[in-house]
Amino acid sequence: MAGNKRTGLIAGGGSLPEIWLEAARLKGVEVYAYRLKEEEPLALESANQVQDVSLANLGDILNRLKEDNVEQVIFLGKVHKEHLYQDLEPDSELEEMLESLDDYMDMTILEAINQRFEEEGFDVLPQSSYVERLLPEAGLLAGPEPSEDLRMSMKQALQLAKELAEFDIGQTLLYKAGQVIAVEALEGTDETIARAGELAGEDGDLILAKAARPDQDFRSDIPAIGAETLRNLAEAGGQAVIIEAEKVFMLEEEEIIKLADELGITVMAG
Repeated sequence: MAGNKRTGLIAGGGSLPEIWLEAARLKGVEVYAYRLKEEEPLALESANQVQDVSLANLGDILNRLKEDNVEQVIFLGKVHKEHLYQDLEPDSELEEMLESLDDYMDMTILEAINQRFEEEGFDVLPQSSYVERLLPEAGLLAGPEPSEDLRMSMKQALQLAKELAEFDIGQTLLYKAGQVIAVEALEGTDETIARAGELAGEDGDLILAKAARPDQDFRSDIPAIGAETLRNLAEAGGQAVIIEAEKVFMLEEEEIIKLADELGITVMAG
């Protein structure tokens, strides 16, 4: 990875693209940003250039990168997979790629996208580039010290999340009293938390666990938690969050620390 290479940021939604952009610009990286129209637009004001592109027009994205003399790319931010089944009208480039796939599992799609960009001569950067600090080591990250019983339950929940991640279904689960309450699938983390809250009852006591796939490609879809994760979990009656150490992003660290104290939610990496 070379800091003097012009870098294309292909940005979905959420806070991660902005966080990464600030870190990259501090390192002197020249960043051309391409915002996906299908997701909530981000300002990305510190980028050297910002353009809006469509997820459906893969050929157009590749052409713009070449015209802008981009040498390496990074994919960051939320991209809702349901676009594939609802409103997406793919161009010939994307349609050809999708038709070549054996299935629509997340990693199948992401690996195909990485391969296509590499075939066109672009280096695909790991999502952790310039933001390695967002992958916390094991230990208590925020909130109250857990009791021994809670610590054991969190450990069990994380182990189950790791096993779930092997199947490429989702990377998050909600756990309570020795059983899995809800598993993330296409709907995403926030909806999974809400569903778990409805199922768990008034006392809540939910534990959220999030893990990476065993063969996680750090160029694609590193799982993450942010301040909104804690807010949603508190609303659902949650008591703790545990993420896989050094493999899951913790975004908005200062806000998470403040919220965890206010809400009494334990946040750990394990």
